[in-house]
Amino acid sequence: MITVSNPTNPVTVSTPVKEIIVVSGIQGIPGAQGATGPQGIVGATGPQGTAGVGAGASTVGQLTDVILASPVVDGSLLVYSTANNKWNSTINLSQQVLECGQY
Repeated sequence: MITVSNPTNPVTVSTPVKEIIVVSGIQGIPGAQGATGPQGIVGATGPQGTAGVGAGASTVGQLTDVILASPVVDGSLLVYSTANNKWNSTINLSQQVLECGQY
């Protein structure tokens, strides 16, 4: 036996029921946001990772995968070269395609 309680229309069903469909009215206005819960337990700190390329470098020239022209001039760029797998400083762009749009 299943009893569905509703203040205005209580219903009692005495036969076996396979499915109950509950129909309700429109949803009301949502309530205010509740308070934030407490901070969870902080886990253990993991081991220190290995140093990456250029670890400890304080200038670009100290990086192992950068070749700087001598002297480096204003406007120089670092351009990657697959020939030597390094960044090379240059003021010339020889293999780049620049799309500047129409004016």
